[in-house]
Amino acid sequence: MSSAFCPECAETLLVARSPRCPRCATTYDSGGVDRYCGTCLLDTPPFESAVAPFLYGGAMAAAISRLKYSGATWIAAPLGNLLAGVELASRPTVIVPVPLHPRRVVERGFNQATLLAGPLARRHTVPLDTSALARVEDTAPQARQARAERLHALRGAFAVRKPGRIEGARVLLVDDVVTTTATIRAASTALLGGGASSVSVVALARAEWSERVARRGQTG
Repeated sequence: MSSAFCPECAETLLVARSPRCPRCATTYDSGGVDRYCGTCLLDTPPFESAVAPFLYGGAMAAAISRLKYSGATWIAAPLGNLLAGVELASRPTVIVPVPLHPRRVVERGFNQATLLAGPLARRHTVPLDTSALARVEDTAPQARQARAERLHALRGAFAVRKPGRIEGARVLLVDDVVTTTATIRAASTALLGGGASSVSVVALARAEWSERVARRGQTG
């Protein structure tokens, strides 16, 4: 962790700890054991599980923001190394980063999920596929949308372009931040519809969503 953050910044990192939901990685304020959250019980996600080693806040939130919006791509390598240290419940056969719409890739110059997924793929010697899944709808920014609006807006936003690479695969989907799960739900639905046998998710951080924090501009 020291290679990614100075000691002062490292003190602000919020490590995600149990109890949490094994399906979507949301954490609980109260004690107890890991258990499914109410959202996942009422609306079961298409992905099998989600893991995020950190909560979105402190130096981690600042680092992700600098990577995505200030072009600080040098941050991706140490952040990706942190992500690569996540213990996977099962071995995937392919790693797929959540894609950006081509227009946004042109604007930004890179896809942060792809940069973060590289060290993870190398650590586990699993192929990284950046072209099988595509973002076909350039949806409006989600930061200030309610959860239901995000879920609706992202329906059909992703499509499998090369099903031969996905058919029968155990896919590990990689993103930077998970908030409402709208993005990873839509991407997982597309992957399963394209022939994947299962989808699990790894993200660098889990942001706890509410109308209040939505006004601050969290994404995912």
